[in-house]
Amino acid sequence: MLASLIARDPGFTQPVKDISEPAYTIFTVLSALVLVGCMGYAARQWLTARDGVPALFLAGGGICSLFEPLLDVNGGVWYPATGGVAYLSLLDVRLPVFVLTSYIWIIGGQAYLFWRALDQRWPANRMWPLIGFVVVTDVVTEFIGVGLGAYGYYGNQPFEVLGFPLWYPFVNMVGPLLGALVFLVLRDWLRGPRAVLGVLCVTIGMTAGYSVVGWPLWTGLQENAPLWVMYLLCAPTLLLAYLAVRLALTVAGTPGLNPSTELESDSDLASVVQEPRAADEAAGTRRPLSTARALRTREGT
Repeated sequence: MLASLIARDPGFTQPVKDISEPAYTIFTVLSALVLVGCMGYAARQWLTARDGVPALFLAGGGICSLFEPLLDVNGGVWYPATGGVAYLSLLDVRLPVFVLTSYIWIIGGQAYLFWRALDQRWPANRMWPLIGFVVVTDVVTEFIGVGLGAYGYYGNQPFEVLGFPLWYPFVNMVGPLLGALVFLVLRDWLRGPRAVLGVLCVTIGMTAGYSVVGWPLWTGLQENAPLWVMYLLCAPTLLLAYLAVRLALTVAGTPGLNPSTELESDSDLASVVQEPRAADEAAGTRRPLSTARALRTREGT
């Protein structure tokens, strides 16, 4: 039934286009400038605080670029087939060097921002704006690259504005967030010689993010489904993205994410502390503060 609805057409193939100059040079230079700033920050952190975490995240972003051809084939992204400097060719996709420079600071840099926020236990009312900032950053970057003609999208892409499908930033955002979560969970284990494995945390997050969230629209694109079907497939894709975000924030213990649940937990804790004390007072005795109450009292001082 689904096959009859979408009326599959085997026309979903990557277009072959020559490089567009000066678009390639302009976008490469812009990406490289941002990368230099990020690498400068990573170097400063290492030299002044012996903090190698920013460098690990940036390196992880570079490794993630190896996943790009699979994303392109499934998600309908094209790059010039000739011209410029390519650093990788896989699955008949020729990746220009600006893909590598962009991945380092977009995927690696965004994952680092998310990790810093999760590690510092930013409350939900700060995490959601940060997520929005990452989405907007992706939109601006893509509008520049696509608008210049450095690369583009093909297939029946829903919510396409000025050549860029606006569903992509919500999927793109999930990978760095999950990568940050993986690093947060494994951080205590990633010490000594194992610290170098931290670069793969970003890779795990990105590959998991795209696979878990992007598959409904990827399937529609591969089937060359009509545009109206693609709009319908946006619903499960965006829902999966939202659930992935809530999963990451929940596992990280983001304060204020579930206010009602937190209030119930506080009420339960209060009853556990107060009921024994009331019984003691009725009996004319007095116990020392419970461990939980003592901790709460100490936190309040």
